[in-house]
Amino acid sequence: MMKWSLSIVSTGLLASGINLSALAAPSTTTKPVHEDDDVAALTEIIVTATRRPTLLEETPIAITAFSGAEIDSQHLQDLSSIALVSPSLVFTALSRQESYPSIRGTTVGNDAPGSDLGVSIFIDDVPTTGVGDNDPNLFDLQSIEALRGPQGTLFGRNVTGGALVIHTSAPDFATHEKAELTYGNYNLVEGRGYLTGAIVDDKLAGKITFDVRRQDGIINNRFLSGTTDSTKLWGMRAQLLWTPTDDLRVLGGVDFTHDTSPYKVQQLIGNFQPSSFPPLSYGPSDTDQAAVPRGDSKTGGGFVRADYTLSVGTITSITGFRHADSRDFFSTTADPLNAILQVNHVGADQTTEEIHFASPTEQRLGWVTGLFFLNSSREGIHRYNINAPPESIAGLAAPPYNNGPFTALNDQHVHAHSYAAFGDANYALTSEWKLTVGARYTKEDKSGHSEVNDTSGLSPDLAAAYSHSWHAFNPKATLYYQQSKQFLAYATVASGFKSGGFDTAGTTNELLGTPFKPEKVVSYELGGKITEFDNRLIVNVAAYYAKYTDLQVQEFINLQTVTSNAGVANIPGVELEAIFNATSWLTLRGNYSYMDARYTKYVQGDGADFTHHQIPFDVKYHFTVGGDVHFVSPLLAGGELRVGGDVTYQGRKYFENENNDYPFVSDNTRIRGLANVHINWTSADEAWEVSLWANNVNNKRYIINATDLTAFYANPAEFLAADAAGNSINKMYAGNWNPPRMFGVSFTYKH
Repeated sequence: MMKWSLSIVSTGLLASGINLSALAAPSTTTKPVHEDDDVAALTEIIVTATRRPTLLEETPIAITAFSGAEIDSQHLQDLSSIALVSPSLVFTALSRQESYPSIRGTTVGNDAPGSDLGVSIFIDDVPTTGVGDNDPNLFDLQSIEALRGPQGTLFGRNVTGGALVIHTSAPDFATHEKAELTYGNYNLVEGRGYLTGAIVDDKLAGKITFDVRRQDGIINNRFLSGTTDSTKLWGMRAQLLWTPTDDLRVLGGVDFTHDTSPYKVQQLIGNFQPSSFPPLSYGPSDTDQAAVPRGDSKTGGGFVRADYTLSVGTITSITGFRHADSRDFFSTTADPLNAILQVNHVGADQTTEEIHFASPTEQRLGWVTGLFFLNSSREGIHRYNINAPPESIAGLAAPPYNNGPFTALNDQHVHAHSYAAFGDANYALTSEWKLTVGARYTKEDKSGHSEVNDTSGLSPDLAAAYSHSWHAFNPKATLYYQQSKQFLAYATVASGFKSGGFDTAGTTNELLGTPFKPEKVVSYELGGKITEFDNRLIVNVAAYYAKYTDLQVQEFINLQTVTSNAGVANIPGVELEAIFNATSWLTLRGNYSYMDARYTKYVQGDGADFTHHQIPFDVKYHFTVGGDVHFVSPLLAGGELRVGGDVTYQGRKYFENENNDYPFVSDNTRIRGLANVHINWTSADEAWEVSLWANNVNNKRYIINATDLTAFYANPAEFLAADAAGNSINKMYAGNWNPPRMFGVSFTYKH
């Protein structure tokens, strides 16, 4: 699918460590219209979704691609910003340290070490550890590719919904340097830069990158002085590129980010004033918590990629290591009485190895085959300090809350192995018809132990050790027709698998050690990619129907997010993206997605029937329209000026399987015209750039997450108050809103 661009032409994407010399295609073409009015063609974009370099418009996969230059120009600092302008991608960030990607209806998971997500994120082809390692710093990137639909044939593990593939910029043998300084509202100060060049001519090149960011709090704390939800982080990346011969290329690197921001700031979202509390505020810019949140997150890793080219193909080895360690303290209930305080530690260490063998690209029969191995250790340690107000429903009628203050402990340690063998082959049946078939065999092992108890003495202490294995065979087939570079049509049948796992909400030792089932999906997709008007217009469309069985879903039970299995979910959807260089000075773009993500059959363990309910956190529709004008003028010292922006709309979300979120919550999950704008000036020699940017310039606020905690605020009369139809009228949620208006100016020097 088509990407979003700030410039008149799209920027080609180059994955680190991949030799593109075999790809015989121009990167940019220009079609003269008039002598003084040249309208440029759109650049042919290179993607790596097939684990080899291909042109986006000749790749029969639904893809949205962003270049690093676009990310910098729009000041997109996280994957939430990417999701805002991408079809069928939802990125739920409860904080920078706890975020959940979803594509085409995959459910939003929890941070339990024994569970996984349906969308995996890859950095330089190395999968991240999951929660705690899911929101990397978007600086010094070559590209981001959002692959929609099951990608289990070629991409790692647990990608029932899709994959987000991030490529950093590789070192260059030519010396380049870049320095950027940004200042914005809330006293945002950020310094970023990199230096790359040859260490040994034509043999060894290096690169080092840094990023330091500070910002004052953006949320007013009404019960403590000052503000909260500030930013304080720094990160670095270093890489070496070694090319001892023309046939061998070795790329290695390390990265590290340290974030000490006071994250996990909770906010109250309610429609009544509890009598047991002082006056509360439910505004998107306020919090009522009487605890100062703390955070300390360290993420990083390393990788070594070696590509050895032979006459019959290229052998690639990718060795990766990822580490995540996040510790936080915050108020779960966001109230001035601190009814529930949490202290959490989420940690992970992960080693991966992939070896694959890929044929040359320019031949009738092409193929990729390989092996994948993952070894991970994850732990989650949670402490809930609970002091329910005695007048509240929780304090009166829900043991052990009515037994006075106590601490609940919830610990889980899980060790996982994943083994896979995969293969993919494409064959040109004729000059116009081509067939791709592939498959992956996966075996997953998980073992570990959990401990759940509390200090009240009213609940039994639980402990369980467990071990279980799952395996799956996932085939994929694509038939596509390409008469010319102007038209591609394809039909795909693909399957996906997400392993089962273990949760920490069992009420007995046996239940604590009982695994939930793996999730499986079969997806049917029809797509088309059209290029017209001398390559100035690109339109990509895809329609799909995904059939999930044993869909892993989340239920909020006893202050915990619990994973269980729904019966069936059949999810149809359609996606459309377009970009058009209308004139020499005007580029227009837009995307639209519709997704009917509902449970086809889902009866919860307690008998509650959620059949036909909308899957939480997913939306029915999402669309963005935008454009920019761009021109060169002597009045601008010969430099280029680009002025543009985009506007996003999004449908209603639910946060509960019951779909009974109160209207004052669900109505505020809609996005009604959130606008981003940018003004960029680049000097004639492209050495200097000044960028004025504003994200959410019209300050549209919407709810990202909300959990019903009414029982901790309402007394019996308030809790039982009902309307004429018998429906409860008082509700209180703890949750999060999107960030307010952010704007600033960035100065960049490149050489």
